[in-house]
Amino acid sequence: HRDSYSQPLQGRITRLQCWARDAERTSEYEMTIAFASQQLSVARRQDDKQTEAGLFICRGFNQQMLGNMTQAKADYDAALRLAEALDDPRLKSDALSYRGDMFAYQGVLSQGLIDLLAAYDGYVSLGQEGLRLKVLAQIANTYRRMGIYVRAHEYFEEVMQAYQQRHDQNSLIDVGTLLAILYTDEDRYAQALPLLEAAERYYRQEQREMDLAWIRVELAWSLLNLNRIDEALIKLEQAKPVLYRYEEDTDEATLGLWQLVMGLTLEAKKEGDQALHYLARAESIFSQEQNQRFLAWIY
Repeated sequence: HRDSYSQPLQGRITRLQCWARDAERTSEYEMTIAFASQQLSVARRQDDKQTEAGLFICRGFNQQMLGNMTQAKADYDAALRLAEALDDPRLKSDALSYRGDMFAYQGVLSQGLIDLLAAYDGYVSLGQEGLRLKVLAQIANTYRRMGIYVRAHEYFEEVMQAYQQRHDQNSLIDVGTLLAILYTDEDRYAQALPLLEAAERYYRQEQREMDLAWIRVELAWSLLNLNRIDEALIKLEQAKPVLYRYEEDTDEATLGLWQLVMGLTLEAKKEGDQALHYLARAESIFSQEQNQRFLAWIY
């Protein structure tokens, strides 16, 4: 009975549908992009600019997950223009938070931080506490990428305390993984391990396959740096079946990270030819993503 609802509510249902779809591997991202594109045409015909902006953000995120960063940025920019024309602070903050996090992931750190701080201020003014915490974690992660570790720790601590008070186990685990990566950046690998192992148990229990594969790659990196090379290789082998199960239908960013860490692990085992093979495959993925941080690491 969808047609019996008011037009604004139908648009809201559409936006929620876009985000509610499965989003772990290539085919799922592609199907969501197709859904968003189809519904964008409907929203334009109905002159529903709020739904149009929301669908641009959803489509942009899925383009980003495919590594199509130019298309993702175009969608985020389009959403931002609509949000500003509508004078809708919530939509504007949403668009800025997604675009800023993408910039930070790529290594365009100053622009990413500008967007994220603006989104943070927007959510604070709207009293959107859940979204404020989400963006604060992204800001902390950006400071981590910039090497400003003291501030990153301060913000991660604030977010972790808030999620503990809310008894939000899922968010607590997700942010705990980012804190673990901060520890690895500081060469504090032994402190990263308990957080990564807790995430591994949680993702396995929740049957979050791709998150489980990713966290095992992060575990492998910490184990490698603790000179526990054989254990690192075991974690990489545990992650491999999920990432290679459907060959072309996987999560490219996680696969690229797996190939990068596999290359570094094989280098530690003095298997240089094989290491170069995996590093070259990782390079192709991160080149498509225009990811300066990971390309620098590979080179």
